[in-house]
Amino acid sequence: MKAIKLYKFINNNGIEIHWRGENKDKLYIWVQYYNFNGFRDLIQDYIDQCEGLEVTMMPYNVVIDIVDMCEYYEIEPDDILSKSDD
Repeated sequence: MKAIKLYKFINNNGIEIHWRGENKDKLYIWVQYYNFNGFRDLIQDYIDQCEGLEVTMMPYNVVIDIVDMCEYYEIEPDDILSKSDD
């Protein structure tokens, strides 16, 4: 997957994205349940190769740290975040 594809998915679906963690070393996205199948389809090869994806299920969305996924796809996480904030 290319960075532009992830960028478009995040922006076209109004997905929240923020750095968190003690050292701001986790980049979380909040994927609404109605967008989750589309997100899963987007990253299916990552899920298959990396033996799954850890998520936190919330009442209205799924929260995912995408740093490792970005590494897998050779996407610079700051590029996705900064583009999303424009």
